[in-house]
Amino acid sequence: MKFKIDKKAIATMIEKRTAEIEIGGVYFLSSFYDKSGCYVRVLKKELNKDAVGWVKGGAWETTVESIEEVGDNPGDFYAVGKIIVVGAQNLYDKREDASAKAKWGRNFG
Repeated sequence: MKFKIDKKAIATMIEKRTAEIEIGGVYFLSSFYDKSGCYVRVLKKELNKDAVGWVKGGAWETTVESIEEVGDNPGDFYAVGKIIVVGAQNLYDKREDASAKAKWGRNFG
């Protein structure tokens, strides 16, 4: 069985979430569900499209600054003051939105 990725649906999801993100807004960036990661402040967001209107690489370019580490082991990637480029779809309005239960309907571990 061949798995087909619906690029148009993914592009639409990315475009929608990028539009929802506010410059200066604070969001949760997950390292491991809601157990660890950091709170970030959005510095810049970009949604680039190619000549025919498809979302391209820039859609993934939301620039954030880590302002507070969360959890026992968030890792160096999430260090306070670090500037990080992530996809808008990886930013959660609330920490609990990143939980396994919120994403998969049940907790893990």
